[in-house]
Amino acid sequence: MESNYYDGSEKRNYFRIVYKPNQRPILKVKHHEFEVSDISETGLRLLNDRNIQLGADWIRLTAILLDGEAIEMEGKIVWKKDDEFGLRLRTFIPTATIKREKQYSI
Repeated sequence: MESNYYDGSEKRNYFRIVYKPNQRPILKVKHHEFEVSDISETGLRLLNDRNIQLGADWIRLTAILLDGEAIEMEGKIVWKKDDEFGLRLRTFIPTATIKREKQYSI
């Protein structure tokens, strides 16, 4: 959706939720769990403070959102920096889901 923009210092094409440290969804990949620090319709930023290696191919994952909804998806690591990495999603998260999640993150 081109009409939804991140209102931070840089402009993005999709609305992004930046979570507070004490209120973050969980992303499950195989038997590993990661905190989601921000989310948009097209991707996620994850904390990887245990330096777990996930590989470069598409991976299956489950996001457990703040409202308790579990979303099955596939993602690919597109960048790494320190203890964070970014995942690009193969299938977008529906706009309605992102808007509902925003209500829980306030």
